Amino acid sequence: MLWDRVSADQWRIAQQVGPKLGLRLVGIELSGATQDYERLLGEAPAADRGALVVLMTPAVFPHRARLAEAAIRLGMPSVSGLRAYAEAGSLFSYGPSIDSVFERVADYVDRIARGTKAGELPIEQATRFEFVINLRTARALGLAISPAFVARADEVIE
Repeated sequence: MLWDRVSADQWRIAQQVGPKLGLRLVGIELSGATQDYERLLGEAPAADRGALVVLMTPAVFPHRARLAEAAIRLGMPSVSGLRAYAEAGSLFSYGPSIDSVFERVADYVDRIARGTKAGELPIEQATRFEFVINLRTARALGLAISPAFVARADEVIE
């Protein structure tokens, strides 16, 4: 799991839950603004490179394509919570639809502009989630994806 100080809370929760699911997790901590992702991922022992989970942090987002390419070169399927990662080359993503979140933000801005106090607006959670599979990445990694799994996807990148 790739994490930094911003996503440290996610990493701590994953460490608590992972063993309950029978998973052995290895953390790769990011530090600094730019990363040599291939070197960084390559520091993990080969036996610990089964897959890469990229936690939600803004530090990686601008470099998501470089990260996906490095993971592919090392034979690691990578996953994240934002569709932009799958679009950039991660194997798949599952998370809230950013478009629907932004639509709600626009509504909130409109309501505030019309005089509603921000403290009077309800806190909302995402209600629409997207599952995106990148079959190009699957082919690059030599992975066969079940047709049933593909059928459940909101979008398939060929």
